[in-house]
Amino acid sequence: MESITKYNNLSLAEKKATGEITEFLKFAMSGEIKEDEIEIIYPPESRMGDYSVPCFKLSSALKMPPAKVSSNLSARVKNFEYFSKVQAAGPYLNFYVNEKFIAEVLKEISRRKAKYGLAKKEKEKIMVEYASLNTHKEFHIGHLRNVCLGSSIVNILKFQGKSVIPAYYINDFAWHVGQTIWGYLKFGFKEEPAENKGKFLGQLYARSAKMVAENDQYKEEAKSVMKKLQQGDKEITKLWKKTRQWSINEFEEIFKELGAEFKARFFESQFFHTGIEMVQNLKIRGILKESQGAVIADLQNYDLGVLVFLRQDGTTLYPVSDIPLAFSKFKKYKIDKSLYIVDVRQSFYFKQLFKILELIGLNNPLQHIDYEFVTLPEGAMASRLGRVVLMQDLKDEVYKRALEETKKRHSDWKEKKLQMTAKKITLAAIKFGMLKSGKEKVIVFDVNQSLEFTGFTGPYLQYVGARINSIIKKSKFQNSNIKQNQKHKIQRKNLFDTHEEKSIIKLLAAFPQVMESAAKNYEPALVSQYLYNLASSFSTFYEKVSVLKAEPDLKRARLFLIRQVRTVMENGLKVLGIEMLDEM
Repeated sequence: MESITKYNNLSLAEKKATGEITEFLKFAMSGEIKEDEIEIIYPPESRMGDYSVPCFKLSSALKMPPAKVSSNLSARVKNFEYFSKVQAAGPYLNFYVNEKFIAEVLKEISRRKAKYGLAKKEKEKIMVEYASLNTHKEFHIGHLRNVCLGSSIVNILKFQGKSVIPAYYINDFAWHVGQTIWGYLKFGFKEEPAENKGKFLGQLYARSAKMVAENDQYKEEAKSVMKKLQQGDKEITKLWKKTRQWSINEFEEIFKELGAEFKARFFESQFFHTGIEMVQNLKIRGILKESQGAVIADLQNYDLGVLVFLRQDGTTLYPVSDIPLAFSKFKKYKIDKSLYIVDVRQSFYFKQLFKILELIGLNNPLQHIDYEFVTLPEGAMASRLGRVVLMQDLKDEVYKRALEETKKRHSDWKEKKLQMTAKKITLAAIKFGMLKSGKEKVIVFDVNQSLEFTGFTGPYLQYVGARINSIIKKSKFQNSNIKQNQKHKIQRKNLFDTHEEKSIIKLLAAFPQVMESAAKNYEPALVSQYLYNLASSFSTFYEKVSVLKAEPDLKRARLFLIRQVRTVMENGLKVLGIEMLDEM
């Protein structure tokens, strides 16, 4: 049973209702309990009420059994503004909302529309770093999860009133780059590819990495190329800049397509020389030391092992650039907190990195938001082996199926409309597939399952929104009639009396708390699950409750209700980066 008192962002109706419960308890207890000692929870079943007060803490203050406290309090109940009934049930006091509560929930959604659930603006400035991609590698579905997750977390934090600076950090100066450029030179490419340059580089990297791993001579040659790049060799640098830009151009196109926006862009190469200087300074300070020809940070006293900065051959590793980057973020952008969205396999590295930054003197809040990786049914992906599902290939396959399905349903639509709708369905299927599972869960990505148009999928949520539109269009009531109903009719008794209607309204009232919880936990899956629950509740409602054939006042009220369902679904889908459809 979840406590509602832990939330700050409540709908207006819930603020008033829970406030009324609090004031009643304070009065009934004659000031013998403090407000922060009052707990209000959501009961696990609707028959137990809409809100419930556990009386265990109250029993301590009154020195009587919880069930007796509950019984005594229920006997003192008079008239409530937002509750039709208050009932003792063992050690719990259960509250049942009335028509006024229902009306205020729906009115607030209708009034605030896209702003329903939006929290007040806060001063805290947060940088969210995600899309930490590697140039000279292809964009696969593992990267897709990162970008979908990061973009959605940015949207959720903004919805919660945070000032957010979305940033990416591209690894463009590491060992994989040296191997790719070595391969480019080794194979003697004379002309650059006319198209699909990112795919060309990814395949080249996979081929080169395999050869380097199997041949010591090739490995030494690749190391020599990497060292020349780090030392600024003109020819190597020229080739690096050209191929690097191929990757960046492709990344930017994908970010645009996925709706991922960035206010700050960082590259590993920007911080390389500053990082080398910092390594020397940290050696003097005793934070780093030489060990068997390498430069390391010995963190064993903190149970964090050893972190290598420079290899024996002098080539660098990630912390050389990551440390000056961390300082730069706070200095340049004046942020209060820095978040890193990187997969769980890097968790130990970030513990090491944060400890080093602490020892150096950076005491600003840093947090690694980890998530599990994406794997194939046959095993984990590895770009160095060339065993990946590319985002572009996945998108093409989903789009093909979406277009076929849309043509079946709408043979009368023009081609442009068919293609536009199929594209929106495609993005919904892909994004929701990456966001419906909690961060702690590995996604075993099955292409066939991702293409399903029913169940726990993005297209299903789009379908429900389109279905609501269709119902409203079929009704003979104009929008103005429905809005007039808002002012005069929806508070009438017995309008929303079915279990299905009440279930929907309770979900609508809870939307602000869902968004708050998603922000606190950096977890878009909470929004995904909520939207699916709301869509499923609507579907059940429409199957069991008459809308278009109901008597006039009831028809107006139910049309008004489903309009608010669509508004909330649209708000929730927007933070997931998914567009609602008018027709489907």
